[in-house]
Formats: sequence, C-alpha cells, structure tokens
Amino acid sequence: MHVRQPEEVLKSVTDASKRSGLTVFSLHTHEGVNENWYSSRLPEFIEKIVHDAIDAGADVVVGHGAHFLRGVEIYHGKPIFYNLGSLLMAFEAGESIIAPEMYEAYGYGADSRPPDLHSNRAKDKNGNFIGFNAERRFSENCLLQIDRDEDGSVTYGLIPIDLTMENERVLERGLPKIASAEVAEQIAEHMTAYSAPYGTKLTYDKESGLIRII
Repeated sequence: MHVRQPEEVLKSVTDASKRSGLTVFSLHTHEGVNENWYSSRLPEFIEKIVHDAIDAGADVVVGHGAHFLRGVEIYHGKPIFYNLGSLLMAFEAGESIIAPEMYEAYGYGADSRPPDLHSNRAKDKNGNFIGFNAERRFSENCLLQIDRDEDGSVTYGLIPIDLTMENERVLERGLPKIASAEVAEQIAEHMTAYSAPYGTKLTYDKESGLIRII
C-alpha cells in the first residue's frame, strides 16, 4: 500500500474518536501469515495497523474478511477481534454474479447458473463434502455484542453462530443460527487456541449465551 494510506486512515480514526462515545475500527482482510489465507495466525502488517488504530483513538477493532475465526488480543486494555468470520455463506441458495472464467475453471459453460457451480464446490462426484463445507471451522462464526452503560463503561460479548455448512438441506446450508451450547463451547475453546499467541482466554457463559473474554 502507499505510505500515505495508513496515515490518512489513522487521522480519520483520531477524528472519529474526538466526536464519538465509542470508536470502532473495522478491518477487512483475508491474508494470514506467510500469505496463507487460511492460517489462524496474522501477518505483521495487520497487527501493526490495528495497534496503530488503537493508539490513534479506536476503542475496539473488529476484523472480518476471512471465512473463519481468528484470535483476540487485548492491546492497551482495548479488545482486538482479528476476525469474526462470516455471517452468511449460502452460496447454493443465494444469488450471485460469477465471472465466465470461474465457470470455465470448474468445467461449466458460460450459460450455467450459480447453483451449478456452487454445488460442484460443495461436494465431490461421490457426494462427499469438500472445501468450505468439509471443515467445521468454516461453520463456526460470531457476532459482536457491545453494551455501553450509562456511566460509560463498555462490555463486549460474542454471540456464537453456526452456519452448518455440512447441512444436507441446501436451503439451510450456510445460513446463520444461534449455536447450541455444545457448539458454542467448542467455539470458545477454538478461539482460545487461536488467541494463544496473545495470551487471551475466552469462555462460554450459558446463562447469557455469550462468549466472553476472561
């Protein structure tokens, strides 16, 4: 990126922090460490820009882009949610515009429709789930809940959602549902593992239904 781009972004963060009660820095990235888009670890440039954003006045960082969860860091007392995953991955049931080159890459003609392509990406010729649909981590995602009290104190909680990418019903596959307690506990465990480099631990609170930072 151009050297002036982060400078201008951070100026906007500082400006926003002067005119708001809570400043959220949103970051959309796919990259993982060593250019691996499916790594749970982040490259240095992402960690640097979000640290700089908090130094510039952001209260919380909300990352998205990659189709799975990444870790949580507490930096100068402020939470960084490096990636909260996807809200929707309803490829087969949704509408989309697909370039002819992508149809060609999967062996379909340009007159094909999106479900033709996406069904081929969901299962192999033997009917076994592949890709996003074969790995449980792509179904585990979260929404961020921010609560601000009258005294100005802020608490953060993650609402665990399950996209059930392995669902046999096409119309339900990739649609968000509130995760069951069992799945929510697994998500909390996985997020703690992803957050190990930052020393952050998370736990699932059955009473509130939220995953919270310990």
